[in-house]
Amino acid sequence: MRTPHRLFALTALMTALTLSGCSKEGGHGDEGKGAHGAKAAPAAKADDKGEEKAADKPAEPEKPADPPKPKGPTKDEIRRARATAPDNVAKAPAAAKKSKKGIPYVVLAEGKGTYKASGDDMVVVRYAAWHADGKRSSTTWQIKTQEPRTLMFRKMIPGWQDILGDMVVGERRLAWIPGPLAHLKRGKKKGQRTVDFELMAVKPAPKPPADLRKPPKDAKKTASGLVYKKLTAGTGKEHPKATTRVKVNYAGWSQQDKNCFDFSEKGKPATFKLDEVIKGWTEGMQLMVAGDKFRFWVPQKIAYDGFPRKPKGTLVFDIELVEVLKDK
Repeated sequence: MRTPHRLFALTALMTALTLSGCSKEGGHGDEGKGAHGAKAAPAAKADDKGEEKAADKPAEPEKPADPPKPKGPTKDEIRRARATAPDNVAKAPAAAKKSKKGIPYVVLAEGKGTYKASGDDMVVVRYAAWHADGKRSSTTWQIKTQEPRTLMFRKMIPGWQDILGDMVVGERRLAWIPGPLAHLKRGKKKGQRTVDFELMAVKPAPKPPADLRKPPKDAKKTASGLVYKKLTAGTGKEHPKATTRVKVNYAGWSQQDKNCFDFSEKGKPATFKLDEVIKGWTEGMQLMVAGDKFRFWVPQKIAYDGFPRKPKGTLVFDIELVEVLKDK
């Protein structure tokens, strides 16, 4: 039988052990740590049914999404493909269609829209042309530029007019153009050209004004022979000088044949320095302010007199002064 003082000592020892957090498993009293003092894993959770679930794990970082792949071939892939003559470069297939002038062609890609170029319209086109033996004749798919060409429809090769004049924007055709229609100098047989055309855009030419041939009675005339009429009044205050840079919308026609030989693209005004244009422009535009729209009848002596391969005779211009630019 234990004596009271031994019982008291045993009771005190048990109390001390309980207060210090020791257990039969031999821990060190560090709450939340394992056998070696390391922090223990979080306790499992119980769901509403009393079943244990694994402790929540930190979410893994999301991997960056792969960049979207470009649709269709790249420019370089297209250039490389069109650098090589097609297998049937020498002769059109039996299923080829015929143009108005009898040129065989096949449609490689459909286009959109209904407008077809003619007359003084500008066409923006990419092309690759080959001789019948497969040797390349010319191309816009140069290694560095790869830029399309802008051509006036009326001045193009006859065979090109025949094919491109029946195409709509976005369309692509392969055509086998016979010698007489494949070159600017008609009638000279220099051999067939097989051409891969892609029509990028068409810029319709402005129609000639009704008073192209004869200025109206209220038109004014300067000492140089320049005739002009204000069509729209602007709100600007400053007149450009003979050396000023200006931003303009314009169109020019030949009085002799009514052809529109030059014009600015819609929505994209052109910039000129007035001492770098024909004399008729230099003089006439000094009469204008920003917002003005004038029509000028420019006699040859202050137009392209003495310039080869330029329109002859009196020229008619519609000019809108968009902005008088400050000198840099």
